[in-house]
Amino acid sequence: MRPVPEVDGATSIQVATLRLAESGVGMVAVTREGRFIGIVSDKELMHAYGEAVDRNSAVIEIARDTPTIKPYESAAQAVRMLDQERFGAIVVVDDDNRPVGLLNAACFWGLNLDPPRPGMVGGMATPLGVYLTTGSIRSGANPWALALTGATMFVIFLAGRLMVIGGLELLEKRGVLVPDSALGAFDIIPLAFLLLAFRLSPISGIHAAEHQVVHAIERDEPLALEIVKRMPRVHPRCGTNIAVGATLFLLIAETPWIPLADLRLLVAIIVAAFFWRPAGNWVQNFLTTRPASDKQLLNGIAAGEELLKAYATGRLSRPSPLVRLINSGILHVISGSFAAYGVFYLLATLLGFDASKV
Repeated sequence: MRPVPEVDGATSIQVATLRLAESGVGMVAVTREGRFIGIVSDKELMHAYGEAVDRNSAVIEIARDTPTIKPYESAAQAVRMLDQERFGAIVVVDDDNRPVGLLNAACFWGLNLDPPRPGMVGGMATPLGVYLTTGSIRSGANPWALALTGATMFVIFLAGRLMVIGGLELLEKRGVLVPDSALGAFDIIPLAFLLLAFRLSPISGIHAAEHQVVHAIERDEPLALEIVKRMPRVHPRCGTNIAVGATLFLLIAETPWIPLADLRLLVAIIVAAFFWRPAGNWVQNFLTTRPASDKQLLNGIAAGEELLKAYATGRLSRPSPLVRLINSGILHVISGSFAAYGVFYLLATLLGFDASKV
């Protein structure tokens, strides 16, 4: 299957001509709100120019219908349709009638035998392995592993927080008073402890494996160990970048060193906007990932192969925002964190410890 360029039906014939020239496949798919309407090929354009059709007219006026096929239909069915199609190509669409790619005879002569791949993949590292998702399809670690991720992060953060509380109480018993203006600095310690523990634990290697497999999939690389090993550990869409940006904003917005509230907010916005990605990439490289072992990479590759198989054989459709949110795994992580907090609160109550201090 080959990629197919798309133009909206309202696009002018002139612009559609440029897109077709750039495509190298002799046609463009015409869509309305992302859904397939028809195609425009060299033949339709030549006829339009020969008939002196206004080049500013909408391309939908010259589009023609063409057979379509779903990604999960058989190769034999595709060959039969190609044999009957005078243009020599058919458009592959998902269950929402959105173009996925183009099939022509060359696809069956060894020039492009790879099944369709998702253009964008999300994922998450869990203590039990790599989790991957396209938003509608998921693979790898199960939901319990995602919940365990949330519980683990809470326990580590809690340990850091208890260290701070214990340290402050010890200082107070020894007559050392910490100024209120300096207390905010101690809030960084649990986060630093979380990052350090993350870096030292096996999950940082799993996190790297997840990124490297996602890079390989999105670059159309084979999921071979020697290739995945060459992929970067840092990924621009990693949630670490968002977390770092939010942390930068909150630290500056709440700092007492800038007296004017409006100025603090302005500085926080500027710093977060310009440095969230470079700072996030640095944190990824040195704290939240480390070089993955072969075992961790193979685990990620297995999750990637499972995802690609499901994507190539499943019924593809654009997931609703709710389905995308559920499959992202974030709700499972949050649930795991709340469950761990519930256990902590129960134990603290039984032991007479004031959980509100944490």
